Amino acid sequence: MHYELTYIISGSLPETEQPTVQKRLVDFLTKKYQAKITKELTLGRRRLTYPIKKEHSGTYLTVEFDLAPEQLKSLDQELKLDSSLLRHLIVKKQVLTPEQEAKHAASLARLKVRKAAAEAKVVRPGNSAKINLEQLDEKLEELLEHELK
Repeated sequence: MHYELTYIISGSLPETEQPTVQKRLVDFLTKKYQAKITKELTLGRRRLTYPIKKEHSGTYLTVEFDLAPEQLKSLDQELKLDSSLLRHLIVKKQVLTPEQEAKHAASLARLKVRKAAAEAKVVRPGNSAKINLEQLDEKLEELLEHELK
């Protein structure tokens, strides 16, 4: 069966050690479970919506692989015990033919073009200058201090 494993590496782990964790996980899949890796994708470091194990950020990675269904439960148990992973999710995935992949890529491209065109049409009232989050926080602090006095 074809599966996709998405996992989050702890944000407290140094950037230099993340490829080591990724390689260790891929080696674990290929050597212990004889899984055939078909695709690896790094989604990047992101801020978590809520803290997981007291962590506020993590690096998201995805691996697609082929594995016997009877081995899935033991793989899941072993991933739960890995302390460098904050979370993981294994889902069964349909294998796409090259024609289906091309069709999917074309539809994503059309969607991206439509979204860009729709955003170009939107006229936003007020000042068009963008304010970054730090400036917004400073202004809010200033207003709150002014109100308290």
